[in-house]
Amino acid sequence: MSESAKQPKHNPRAFIAAAESYGKAAHAVAGLKDMPHALPIGTLACHCMELALKAVLLKQGATDEDLQYRYGHKLDVLLNASGLDWSGLDPEAVAICTEAMKDHRFRYIDLANYPDVRGGAVVLDLADQVFHACLQAVLPGAKRTLLPGSVTAGRDHSAYGRGL
Repeated sequence: MSESAKQPKHNPRAFIAAAESYGKAAHAVAGLKDMPHALPIGTLACHCMELALKAVLLKQGATDEDLQYRYGHKLDVLLNASGLDWSGLDPEAVAICTEAMKDHRFRYIDLANYPDVRGGAVVLDLADQVFHACLQAVLPGAKRTLLPGSVTAGRDHSAYGRGL
């Protein structure tokens, strides 16, 4: 196998940048006044967490295959594998998002199994905590926010690396 074939397709900086984008989108959607359902907020926030955690794992040496086959969309597995301290997370929120990600509950409306996310607040709070911890693991000292329109949000992604 050639040396270039062994190079990962993904990098942690790109993943954390994408995570930030999904997190900002979740907050922006949550701010819409005429949203009939919190479904898109949950989908965006959970994807933000997944990408942020995978950024940490990539930084720690995970392979593309690890991300796809070992970790997948399993929030609980991703949290544990990251090695970061998650003792401050709300266990109920983690459980809600873990189950929602496993069976794509935020993508498909099954009202009998749809979690109570209090208008998206549960997943937004969790996504904020996970994103910021992962950001510091990937880019120590970086200052970002998931809140749309903030001063630190900016469009300067030079800290993320090439191609962004």
